[in-house]
Amino acid sequence: MLKCNTLIPINFSKEINDYFLNYYTINQWEEICSSLSIPPCMTYIRILSQNENDRDNISIILQEIINEQCKSKEWDDIKIIKHEILPDVLYIPIYGPFNDIIPCNKEIIVDKSTGTSILRGADIFAVMIFK
Repeated sequence: MLKCNTLIPINFSKEINDYFLNYYTINQWEEICSSLSIPPCMTYIRILSQNENDRDNISIILQEIINEQCKSKEWDDIKIIKHEILPDVLYIPIYGPFNDIIPCNKEIIVDKSTGTSILRGADIFAVMIFK
C-alpha cells in the first residue's frame, strides 16, 4: 500500500500567511500547507527509443541505480514498473512517509523540480560548497 504523506507541513512567513488567509479559512490554508509537503505517489520516466532492447537495458540500469540508493539510505527496495499501456514509460512508486527526516535550521531556495525531488527523498548538492 502506498502512503504518500509526511508529518512536516510547509511553513510560510507571516506576510504570505496573512495574504492567503484573505482568501481561505484557517482550516483550508492549513490543509493546503500540509498538502504541499506531500510528494507525488509516482515518478514517471519516458524512454525515447523505438528499440525495445534499449528500453529494457535502460530500465535495468535505472533499477541498479535505485537499488544502490536504497541500500545506501537503508530503505526497502523500490521496483521500477513498466507501464501497462505505454511501452516507452516506466514508473516508480514513492513510498513514505519519511518520518526519519530531521529538519534543520538552514533555509535554501530551490526551483520546483528540485523541491519535488527533495520531497521524494533526493539529496541535493551545491557546486563548490563544502562543510
